[in-house]
Amino acid sequence: MLSDIIYGLIFAPSATFKKIGEDKPVVLSLLVFLVISVINLPLYRGILLHQNTVSIMHKAQWFWIIGWMGIFFSFLVLFFLAGLYSLLSEIIFKKGNAVGILACFCFAAFPGVIGSACQYGAFCLTLQPSGFYVHFWLYYG
Repeated sequence: MLSDIIYGLIFAPSATFKKIGEDKPVVLSLLVFLVISVINLPLYRGILLHQNTVSIMHKAQWFWIIGWMGIFFSFLVLFFLAGLYSLLSEIIFKKGNAVGILACFCFAAFPGVIGSACQYGAFCLTLQPSGFYVHFWLYYG
């Protein structure tokens, strides 16, 4: 089931999120969100160390403490937003689906692993992604 969901997230996200909203695999989605968050911890540490922007992050013990606090607060925000959107849907449409919204939010974090891994890979290969962003911002922003 998890492999079908991940395949659907990549190749047919609209239908997959509709199926997740109907089936409501909450425990599986929370585990996926936790795994994604734990995978992103060392990737973000590598990005921060490579950018040399935050001096406190050079100490390994502070990084893990701040990282686990970030995971904790991201779960809090996840539950809060699912409840808020469910409340708004009950007010507007007279129908709420808090569990389905929570499951969809958890699986919506899946592309975050790909993005942070690509960014870390670009830093390791000494590519300069900032030039593209500045160019894009100047012409289209």
